[in-house]
Amino acid sequence: MSRLGRDPSSGSWTARKAIPAALRRAYAASFGPAWEEKFSRPAALSLRDAKAAHGSWLAEIEGRLLIVSAETTGQGADLSHMQAHALAGRWYRWKTDRHAEDPGSPHRWSDEISRLIRDLNELASEAQQQGPLILKTAPPEHLHDPALRFVDLLEGLGAIKPRVLEQIATAAEARVFLAREAVALSPEGRQRFLGAVLDELVAATALLHRRATGDYSVDTRPARFPEWKPPIHNGSRRGSGSMSSLELYQAWSQANASRTSASTRNRWITVFRDLERFTEGGNVLDLSEATGLAWRDALRSADRTEKTVNFQYIAAAKAVFGWAARPRTDDGGALMAVNPFANFRLSARKGAKKTVKLRERSLRLEEMSVILPAARAISLPSSANGLTRAKRWAAWLLAYTGARPGEICQLRKEDVRLMQKRWAVRLTPEAGTIKDREARIVPLHLHLIEDGLIDFVERASDGPLFYDPSALRRLGPDDPTNPRRYPHEKVANNLASWVRELGVTDKGIKPNHAWRHTFKTRALVAGIDSVVADYICGHSPKTVGTTYYALEGDAGWPGLVRAIDAFPRYEF
Repeated sequence: MSRLGRDPSSGSWTARKAIPAALRRAYAASFGPAWEEKFSRPAALSLRDAKAAHGSWLAEIEGRLLIVSAETTGQGADLSHMQAHALAGRWYRWKTDRHAEDPGSPHRWSDEISRLIRDLNELASEAQQQGPLILKTAPPEHLHDPALRFVDLLEGLGAIKPRVLEQIATAAEARVFLAREAVALSPEGRQRFLGAVLDELVAATALLHRRATGDYSVDTRPARFPEWKPPIHNGSRRGSGSMSSLELYQAWSQANASRTSASTRNRWITVFRDLERFTEGGNVLDLSEATGLAWRDALRSADRTEKTVNFQYIAAAKAVFGWAARPRTDDGGALMAVNPFANFRLSARKGAKKTVKLRERSLRLEEMSVILPAARAISLPSSANGLTRAKRWAAWLLAYTGARPGEICQLRKEDVRLMQKRWAVRLTPEAGTIKDREARIVPLHLHLIEDGLIDFVERASDGPLFYDPSALRRLGPDDPTNPRRYPHEKVANNLASWVRELGVTDKGIKPNHAWRHTFKTRALVAGIDSVVADYICGHSPKTVGTTYYALEGDAGWPGLVRAIDAFPRYEF
């Protein structure tokens, strides 16, 4: 797996993908690097955008590995005549779309096609087989002859055929294109594809030459291409060669359990249940890009936001199907020939409506004045259950720490401790789920201590403060197709429902998560340093320099205490 992270010295987003030893020589010959591929993006890029860019980069690299693996082992997909021209049609669109906005100088395209024809003629001269290969150079708009089908001439080229094919592949950037499409071809399939591509290379060059002269008339050529349906990759499947959406998800989840969080797996199971319904339980190892597009359209029509469709559903599908389509490794892969979601972009479609925002995401004074007094009014007898205890204290803790609801609802008695004579809470992965799996310690506001929080904690039994640990009845490994909901998650959900029942019903905010926005806003108004506020809330550092701060350590602790003491009280 390629893990996204920040470079310690520059703060840039970086990742690496190792090249398997058996493929290094062939990979280097085609793409350059021999040991690993490196990903880098500017430090200013947001985490969401960095993840999207990393996902696209990783899909391309795994597509390259798939192609090199197929060429090295002699395996790959054969192409029928129709499939070869369908794939060449996708190449034509790829080539012309890349230069649609700025085609450059007409001479560029004249020179490009003339150079290819010259190189091919030189090869023919070397082999003294000038007949079928001598092509006349001319301006690209006059060069293409529909009667010329170069693929029909390949069989008569004898010993120079491999060199001719390689020349075409280089001119057409075929390996780059096939890696993008994640299509691995057999030697016969590659020959058919390159033979068909030469016709399209001439036509694409002619089109771009016209565009460069200012002629943007309608291009009718794409209408001639058949629909591309990815072929089955020879030897690329294990077992029966058939999997439903949920079976594929289960295989991915088991292989990646140590590298993904339970919350991610819980979210993504929803994605593959929906895909299971859409495909009616059919074999997704044959899923086409067209079916993927139809599913995305169905998701959009179901009143989901563009953000939800892209960054939950499509992002999950790209990752899981990308794992299934990669070359075989110890933890899986090689289940299918191509990732049908490889070319999907995680960006809003043109003309898509933006999500309507009618209010700020933080709580308003009238909403806080409902929640916090209602929480303080709850009495806690010794027999009070976890949810009742959460109703009394969770909202107040959220208000004064800016923590995530799950982080508060999973707090244990031992997580409330004295540090340098100041009470604090330790938010740690040892208690449950913490984003980025990094523990942090946050001083408790004096208002909480005055209100009796420490007395409540000291009276509590050891273990979780807001749920019964025996409520987790399913022990042992999690079932990826039926993930368990942990008790603290149920408490957080029930707490949100309780806040709605109090009268905070505006759908423009999330009743628990809104406290994080509220905390950051009040911290800004109070003049609290943004670096300190980010640490308290568990947000990623914005620059490399801020990663050097050890605010929870002895040197940084006074700064945290000073920030919390400067945070304004909630007086209701």
